[in-house]
Amino acid sequence: MKKNSLKKKNDFYRLIFFEKILSYINYILLAILFTSYLAKYINPEKWIIPALAEKIYPLIIFLILLFTIFWLLRFKKTALHNILIIIIGINTHINFYKINNNKEVVKAKIKITTFNVRQFNKYQWIKTKNITSEIVNFIQSTKSDILCLQEFHESSNLNKITFKNKHVNSNFKSKNGGLVIASNFPFLTKSFITTSKEPYKESIYADIVIHKDTFRIYNIHLTTSNNENLENIKKLTKNPINKKKEIIKNIKILTPMLKKSFKERNKEIDIIIKHIKSSPYKCIIAGDFNDTPNSYSVTKMSKILKDTFLESGSKTGKTYRNLAIPLRIDYIFIDKQFTSIKLKTHNEVSLSDHYPISADLIY
Repeated sequence: MKKNSLKKKNDFYRLIFFEKILSYINYILLAILFTSYLAKYINPEKWIIPALAEKIYPLIIFLILLFTIFWLLRFKKTALHNILIIIIGINTHINFYKINNNKEVVKAKIKITTFNVRQFNKYQWIKTKNITSEIVNFIQSTKSDILCLQEFHESSNLNKITFKNKHVNSNFKSKNGGLVIASNFPFLTKSFITTSKEPYKESIYADIVIHKDTFRIYNIHLTTSNNENLENIKKLTKNPINKKKEIIKNIKILTPMLKKSFKERNKEIDIIIKHIKSSPYKCIIAGDFNDTPNSYSVTKMSKILKDTFLESGSKTGKTYRNLAIPLRIDYIFIDKQFTSIKLKTHNEVSLSDHYPISADLIY
C-alpha cells in the first residue's frame, strides 16, 4: 500500500512539473504571438522583432491552438489566457485564413494571373524536365486576359508567351530575371518605376484598354528575404545531430539579411504607392511582394487597394511552395471599384518555388 501510495504521489508531482514546463512554453509562444500582431503597425526599421515574429505566425498560432485544446481538457485557466490573446488578434487571423464565402457565380470581365516562374528552372532546382514548356502550357490553360510574370529568364522565351502585347524590363541576365506584363488587349502606354538605387531594382506598369475602359496594371517583385537560408535551416533541422554550428551559422546570416530586406521593401512599397496615387486610371497591382499578409509593407498596400484573397480566396492561400509553413507572399491587389469574384491559388502547379494565383474580376 505504501509503495502504491508513494508511486501515485511521485506520478502526481511529475505531472505537476510537466504541466509547469508546458505552461512556461505556452506563455513564451503567447508572447511571440502577441508580438507578431504588432508587425503591421511598427516599422521594422525601428524595431525588427515584431516583423520576425510575424514571419513564424502560422506556426505559432497552430501551436497555441494545440495548447489551448490541451488546457481546456485539463480545465486550466491558461486556456482562457490563450483564448483572450487569440481574440485580440482577430484581424491578423482574418488576413491569414479565409473561409470560402461562395460568392454568386458571375461571368468575370477580367481575369489576371501572376506567377513567379523562378527563371524557368534555369539551375535545375526541380528535377522535372521540360519545365519551360509546362509553364507555357499552364499559362495558356488559364485563359487569362492579363498575365504578370516575375523572374522571367531569357528573351527567347518571350516568343513562347502567346499574347499580342507585352511589356518587359529587358534585363533578363540580372540575378532574379525580368518582369513581364502580357495581354491581348491593346496597351495605351507602358513604363518603369525605379524603386532602388541598386541596378535592375524596378517595377513595371502598363495602361491597358479593356472593353473601352483603361486600367493601369503594375507588376512588381520586391526585395527577397533570402529564402535559401530558410530552406537550409529547414534541411538541417530534419537531422540536427552534429548540425548545430551550421544551423547557427545560417541563422546569423539570415537575421541581418531579413532586417535589410524589411527596410528595402518598405522603401520600395512607398515609391510604388506614391505612383499608384498619381495614376489617372483604376489600378491593379500583382506580383511577388516577398512579404506576408500582416507585414508592415503589405498592410500599407491594403490601405489603398483591396487584397483579392480577402475578398474571394480560401484557406491559407499559401503561395511559397518550398516551406512547410503556409506563407502567402504573392498578391493581386485591386482598386476599390473592382470586385474579385474568385481568387484561385494554383497549388496543383509545382513548376517553381511559388504557386501562381489568378483572380476573376468584375467592375
